[in-house]
Amino acid sequence: MSSTLQPISRSRQLSHSRTSLNSLHSGSVGELSRSPSNISLQSYQSNPSDDEPSLITSPSIQNHAVPTIKVTHPLCRQSVEYTEKIRRKLRFFFMNPIQKWDAKRRFPYKLLVQLFKIIFVTLQGVMFGNTSYSHITFVHGNSLSLSHYFLYNWDATRDVTVYPPAASSYAVYTKTEFYEHINYAVARYALIKQEAIGLYSYAKKDDQISGIEFCKSVFKTGNIYSSNESYNFDNTILYNCLDINPLNRINESLWNDFDVKSYFAANNFTINFHRLVSAEIIIPLKTVLISAKQPPNCYELNITIFYDNSDHNGQLKISLKLKQFLQDCRGDTYFKDSSTKFKGFLYALDLLVISICGVSLLLCVRALIKAQRLRKVTDEFFEKRFEKRLTISDNLEFLNCWYVLIVIDDIIIIMGSIIKLQIENSLSSEYTYIGCSSMLGIGMLLVWFGVLRYLKFFPKYNILILTIQRACPDILRFLLCAGFVYAAFVFNGWLILGPYHLKFKSLSTTSECLFSLINGDDMFASFAITPEMPSWIWWYSRLYFYTFISLFIYIVMSLFIAVIMDAYDTIKNYHQQGFPKSDLMQFVADCTDDVGSCSVRDENTKWKIFVNSVKMCACCKKTDQRIKI
Repeated sequence: MSSTLQPISRSRQLSHSRTSLNSLHSGSVGELSRSPSNISLQSYQSNPSDDEPSLITSPSIQNHAVPTIKVTHPLCRQSVEYTEKIRRKLRFFFMNPIQKWDAKRRFPYKLLVQLFKIIFVTLQGVMFGNTSYSHITFVHGNSLSLSHYFLYNWDATRDVTVYPPAASSYAVYTKTEFYEHINYAVARYALIKQEAIGLYSYAKKDDQISGIEFCKSVFKTGNIYSSNESYNFDNTILYNCLDINPLNRINESLWNDFDVKSYFAANNFTINFHRLVSAEIIIPLKTVLISAKQPPNCYELNITIFYDNSDHNGQLKISLKLKQFLQDCRGDTYFKDSSTKFKGFLYALDLLVISICGVSLLLCVRALIKAQRLRKVTDEFFEKRFEKRLTISDNLEFLNCWYVLIVIDDIIIIMGSIIKLQIENSLSSEYTYIGCSSMLGIGMLLVWFGVLRYLKFFPKYNILILTIQRACPDILRFLLCAGFVYAAFVFNGWLILGPYHLKFKSLSTTSECLFSLINGDDMFASFAITPEMPSWIWWYSRLYFYTFISLFIYIVMSLFIAVIMDAYDTIKNYHQQGFPKSDLMQFVADCTDDVGSCSVRDENTKWKIFVNSVKMCACCKKTDQRIKI
């Protein structure tokens, strides 16, 4: 009886030893940094006693004899198995999703999530673009119509922005014109419900005409005596306002006979044009945006007619500014079911985009964290195995910049989608539309830019990314040097030509003008706009333009293209002769196993451990049956 039990016990010990050996090879990345105790399996090859049958020499399992294995400390130089394990880990880590699928049949979840994200984010952006376009068009249209309605002698040529401007600045030049302009705006305000085509109403709840406000900004003291070149001046700015209350009912004659100059005198409100910095008329109105595609939206309009006298050059420039604020609408509305379903579709699409971006964010953050853990383990291994640490470039190999880009992109899209939900719930303003469109636009840009990552997996399509990566350091150094030369021309042109040339009025317009000249845009206009007097400025502008164009178009741009072409030629040579490898990549390349064998020897899959355990149990049962027979 004892002789029967002992082989069974020895067989179970052998099965247990194999399971221990498999578990030794199936340690995760985190377990690699631990210090397990030494394991010896020499007991299974010791000479058995004479009264016990030996399983190792038994014919039934002779072909499955376990070799002598002694696993030392994982970080010792003699640990060949640990070195191979690190090498396989790194090789699998640097595989692309297609290679990982071939090696391990690991489904590329992140790739699938990114494909879905591209589709739904693009669809969301297109839908919001149409809504935003109608909203901005409504605001811009209101601004133009109110300019025609309130501004005296407004010309339609000012509606379109052209360069150079087709007309001079809209301004008044006499005191009489100033007061006439205010009288015209006040009279038009009283008749807006009858004269205007738009759906405008007054700000009061009972729809009765409400007062408007006139405000002025003046210097505290500004007594100027030009005849004897003397003055008494204090540049402290004071702000004062006067309400122009309703003088009578709507449409009655008193509004047509209104004179603002007399009204100011009656209210002890004077305007000293020597002290006047600016003035403004604030007009409150309400309007409703109606559309067949969405329910009506109610807005409160804040119209400001601004008179700018800050230059004190005899020209008082006039402009109209419009601000709108979304208000709650009350009323009976009827829409077809398609409109309601469409709004529900947009709401569901926003939630779906937020969910997909959330999953993408978690997957990429998880991948970045696992990569840093592997980097730490690899760095410790290189220090103790090869007595050197990973270089900066090798450390950066573990930082996937594409994942960082996706994380930033996901955060931006989630924030933009949340703002879009607020807009769909009628909790929006003009700035809300601007913020939402900016975030969704930047998010869509980064999403489509991320498509280049997947083209990088194919050798024939990754030439753009590889060339940019190779040329990026040289380009940055080149642009730094060229930037100093460009800045010198910007400051020089703004300082000398700014007072005389339309394109050099400010530093920003000067830079824009020079950048357009580099691209060969509008060259003749830049020469022609320069005034002939003073002659020194005219001659200097010619020297300035010829020097800048010759230097940047013929020299700087040619050298810039040469830097990129040099990087392109280098990449072509790398494709033919092979890419240079760092110490880390050379260590990974020493893995002589093919992709399939590396995947089989990669022991991170719990499913494989489970299958091996089942096979061991089946083997143990067969052995028990044979011994009992």
